Amino acid sequence: MVQRNGRLDLGARGQIGHNGLRGLTVAKYKDVVLVAEMDVRSQGSSPRPENYYVGVRLVRPDGEQIWFRESGGWPPKIVDRQGHVRSIEDIEVQLRSGDGKQVIAAVRSSSMGFYLLPLKNAPWDVYPVAGQIQLLLDGQTLGSPLPIQCNGLAGLYPDDVYDVVVQ
Repeated sequence: MVQRNGRLDLGARGQIGHNGLRGLTVAKYKDVVLVAEMDVRSQGSSPRPENYYVGVRLVRPDGEQIWFRESGGWPPKIVDRQGHVRSIEDIEVQLRSGDGKQVIAAVRSSSMGFYLLPLKNAPWDVYPVAGQIQLLLDGQTLGSPLPIQCNGLAGLYPDDVYDVVVQ
């Protein structure tokens, strides 16, 4: 069993169980006894990353919300660099791989600067991993991506929530 690029590679000879542990005939080879093998992609009761999200909340440098509402209207509004009033739905938030080359999830939202990025298409089986959060407006990137470094047990996990400061 080896971890490579956020995936758990399991190599084996012979039969591997279909779902969770599966009893096999005891076989002895030298001093190693194989009693059972485990399918790490089991659909058992343990949580699966594809059922989870990474949350992103966009905030100003003072920690306050980036949006406002004009006369109680919907959706909330933002002001872009040129001073134009825009819908908050014009912002796209992307979760990318650690090297930034692969878009894992991309969402737009009217829910007041909070975004849920699904992990259902993530290529990772093992966490934590490195990633990036990138903001776009009209398809153009806003600032530099926010890197999420992976170091030991620190890194991106399912259900993490990040505050991204927007200036």
